[in-house]
Amino acid sequence: MLENNQPGYTGWGFVGGWNNYDQYVKFTVNNSTGGNKTVTLRYAAAAGNASRKISVNGSPEIVVNFAGTSGWNVFSTASFTYNFPVGTSTILVSHNSNWLNLDNLTITDAALATQAAAQSGLSVYPNPVRRQDLLHIALHADKATEADIVILNLFGEQLASSRKELQKGENTLGLPVNQLLPGSYILRIKYGEQIQTKKILISN
Repeated sequence: MLENNQPGYTGWGFVGGWNNYDQYVKFTVNNSTGGNKTVTLRYAAAAGNASRKISVNGSPEIVVNFAGTSGWNVFSTASFTYNFPVGTSTILVSHNSNWLNLDNLTITDAALATQAAAQSGLSVYPNPVRRQDLLHIALHADKATEADIVILNLFGEQLASSRKELQKGENTLGLPVNQLLPGSYILRIKYGEQIQTKKILISN
């Protein structure tokens, strides 16, 4: 069910509701390179925690959990990693539990993100990022913890904030920036005893 009755989505709509076991959505993607890639799904789940079964190229299904959000216009992300071949692949996302609004799906190179994060502790990409796209954040955590993410203008004023759960090891997070105007900003992330900052540029 394609809908556009909630603000904050990207593109021209989202897959709304779908809470029956025979409902699914299939994505066809084309990868110019093969290897481990992070698949990030942007969603809203105001009815509470939800889950979906996901199969790539007919592989055995995995279950991806989507933490509840505080409103149908409040979006978050969930992700998993898969070893993609070169060329066309299909990603089948099937109902498993509860309602879910699925906004978009993005694929990024997990190896490059992990390497950059390991070198500096934090990597953000793409940078510049377009307003309609997600800013991806790759970072390493020594233990499971929470990350407080803040976007500041160049005067130090807080414009947006988010809290994400981190697992021990490498993490890739997706952050929407469509609520911000084009320009330069400071991304600040506090997790555990660490505080990391990066300058980001948002374009149209």
